Amino acid sequence: MDVLIIGAGASGAAAAWSLADTKMRILCLEHGMKIYREASGKNAVLANCSIDLAERPESAELAKVASVNFICPPEEARRRIKRVEQLGFEEILIGSQFGAIEEIERVRDFVNT
Repeated sequence: MDVLIIGAGASGAAAAWSLADTKMRILCLEHGMKIYREASGKNAVLANCSIDLAERPESAELAKVASVNFICPPEEARRRIKRVEQLGFEEILIGSQFGAIEEIERVRDFVNT
């Protein structure tokens, strides 16, 4: 398997669909984390998480449609990071549409506090 997608909801199905023509071997699990761990999965990565700690107006629409995002005040971002950890993810891939590296670094530091 080249790509494991945990969750077959809207985001998971969209990710699988977007990779369908790549010739990669894709597995999409509806009850993902439980099955993944039972199959000795070692490293779970949550991808495509947007960040905007300043809550710029341009991010409002993205915040409405993104299942997991960090388009929120810093304290809420910290709470969301902890929730993602509780769900069993070891890594989160975060991107900023504004190139706000300092915001990404700040969220990274939330994990250690």
